[in-house]
Amino acid sequence: MAKNNFTKPVRKAGQNPVIISTQMEKALARSMQIVSKVAQKETLRSEKTQREARQAFAETLDAWLEMAAENDPSVVEALFFEMACIATSTNRRRMLKHAQTPEGVSERVQDQLDHWAEQEEAAKAEAARIEADKAAAKNSADA
Repeated sequence: MAKNNFTKPVRKAGQNPVIISTQMEKALARSMQIVSKVAQKETLRSEKTQREARQAFAETLDAWLEMAAENDPSVVEALFFEMACIATSTNRRRMLKHAQTPEGVSERVQDQLDHWAEQEEAAKAEAARIEADKAAAKNSADA
């Protein structure tokens, strides 16, 4: 029995470019529209799920704060402190107006923010000093 020595010829670049007919273009466009609609629906479904989850947290927060305040008030204080520290200034202001915000949290938050600002300024000053030292060293080496 003779072996079939047929091998598929290798296509050279630039040879016989793929030609897409208008019918193929239309089918591809329809397929892309379908994929786009499915992705859009899935995105909306996911966004709705996340929105509902955030709403559930919001609706449960007051009950949790009351329970935590009875069991361990330091947990409530830590929650307000940490949330306010990472919040935007607008959200921080809103959070600290909450009826169950423990006394003194606002001052602690401001102290922490001031401390972070001082650290940032010190880091900037140190970086500027290092750059000035590098520039001075370069100028003395060039001279």
